[in-house]
Amino acid sequence: MDEVSTPPGIEEDVLNYRVEDAGRKGRNTYVLVHGAWHPESCWSDVKWLLERCGHTVVTVQLQGLGADATPVETVTFQDHVNAVKNTVLQQSRPVILVGHSYAGAVISQVGEESAAYIKKLVYISGFMPVNGENVVQLALADTQSLVTQNLIIEGPVAFLTQENYGKSMYNQALSSYNPRIVRQAKQTIAKLRPHPVATLVVPLQLTDVYNSLPKVYISCLKDQAVTPDSQQRMYNRFPNIAVYRIPNSDHSPFITTPVSLVNILRGQ
Repeated sequence: MDEVSTPPGIEEDVLNYRVEDAGRKGRNTYVLVHGAWHPESCWSDVKWLLERCGHTVVTVQLQGLGADATPVETVTFQDHVNAVKNTVLQQSRPVILVGHSYAGAVISQVGEESAAYIKKLVYISGFMPVNGENVVQLALADTQSLVTQNLIIEGPVAFLTQENYGKSMYNQALSSYNPRIVRQAKQTIAKLRPHPVATLVVPLQLTDVYNSLPKVYISCLKDQAVTPDSQQRMYNRFPNIAVYRIPNSDHSPFITTPVSLVNILRGQ
């Protein structure tokens, strides 16, 4: 298990990121999939950094979230799977498919349905089901999660208060000494939208096709949404998985520790 972190007291510096050795691992195509409530714009720093290193990066906007206008009450889990799958199939080479949080379930099903087009699956504090499980089952098992403790369900949607979005997913970012990180966290929280409940209760259909795909788990050790113990219970069920830890990140390393996150992604 590898650990990637900045030295104590040193904030990550996105704007001065060094790319001198950017080409040593070759060029990859990354498809980045955001988690529940989020817009695809949450990946902006990660996308920019990876592109500076010469990689191709594509983000996916899941239906009913971000700037997408699909009525949230009509959105299904398969809609989200199809949105990602269609993006993967449009690329000119097999992709590194990256899923944050809820999107861990989405990329798992995409892996099952489009394995030939995927080089590797990467989970960032992501839900990692086995066959027959759904996101709700995994979330409810995480009794220490501030999301599980504070989730509000109203009709077809699930959400948190603005305060609890911050406490559960951006606890480290909001307490950062870097004003840019604090500003980005607040701007992202303001864009969060209620998530379609229907996408959370569908059991995944996974076979050896999915099981045989190479997998990476990036564990954020200050995560209060999908807690480290819960993350470990999930990834421990996959014996050949590569695990990296970011000790100083909350649930949202794409804003809180983007340099550490990109350094891991570049190594794949």
